[in-house]
Amino acid sequence: MQKNINTDTKDLFVGIDLGGTFVKIGCFSEKMEMLSKISIPTDNDRPKATMNSVVNALGSLLSQAGLRMEDIKAAGIGCPGVLDTKKGMIITSPNLPVYKGFSISRYVSEKINAPCILENDANVAGWGEYVLGAAEDVDDMVLLTLGTGIGGAVITDGKLIHGAGNSASELGHIIIYPEGRECGCTQRGCAETYASASATAKRANEMLAEGAASSLQDIFIERGDVSCKEVYEHASQGDRFAYEITELTAKVIGLLCVNIFSYSNPDKIVFSGGMIAAGQALLDRISFYFNKFIRKDIDVKIEFCFANLREDSGIIGSAALARDTFCLV
Repeated sequence: MQKNINTDTKDLFVGIDLGGTFVKIGCFSEKMEMLSKISIPTDNDRPKATMNSVVNALGSLLSQAGLRMEDIKAAGIGCPGVLDTKKGMIITSPNLPVYKGFSISRYVSEKINAPCILENDANVAGWGEYVLGAAEDVDDMVLLTLGTGIGGAVITDGKLIHGAGNSASELGHIIIYPEGRECGCTQRGCAETYASASATAKRANEMLAEGAASSLQDIFIERGDVSCKEVYEHASQGDRFAYEITELTAKVIGLLCVNIFSYSNPDKIVFSGGMIAAGQALLDRISFYFNKFIRKDIDVKIEFCFANLREDSGIIGSAALARDTFCLV
């Protein structure tokens, strides 16, 4: 896919990362150079009030930079949850339940007098990595976000895959262990019930409560729980129990990557989210299990890597998606 844009203009592109606590707003040139950014609180009970605050903050950002609202060519909004991207509407979002049914992109578009696109937060992060980050050299990639849950974005031949019901990239809900742990989605055995950061910590805490021998016991006894980060830290220090917990996490993610490869055959799988703090050790073990379980009758070429854009991925990806949706040449 061609990733070039029209650089003969001075148009601005806006990226909005809508979260349950804060909204991040970024202004970018057509080359995706960040000109300014700001973060404001999210009003969880009043979606229109939040978007009005976003528009006002955006106006202040532009004014301080000597720019105008009229310079905005397009805007993109990244939001967690299930969305109707064609209508620019939030169907359901766990962190923003009152926003259900709100036509957010239309509202913002009318306020800034420019086209606006709404997309799932994992998809915009994936698009950012595809256009400007770790996967800018390929046309087929998958982003896996490893955090409280497991999210994903699938880009095939330069296009985001949505599916008939906009849920094609709910990769954390691929079933790894039928009849396994119960997931919040009502299924059992989903990948994220074993391998997300919260699931990794939960498995450790359950076994520590049963008296598992580990250097983590001191923390567990004092505080009542341990974090995923602490599990990985102790695993790296040689704690056998912590290592076994993290090994199952790597195994599940490796199996998940096998299923992803069979489904979309990406050149790269890019990992983002809090768990990537575990570093190369996690990546190496994921690769080990991927190679163990992948089919051996075809030539498998794939690269695993970490995301580059990190905390600004939401605003960068949203702005880039808006640019590429409305202005790609």
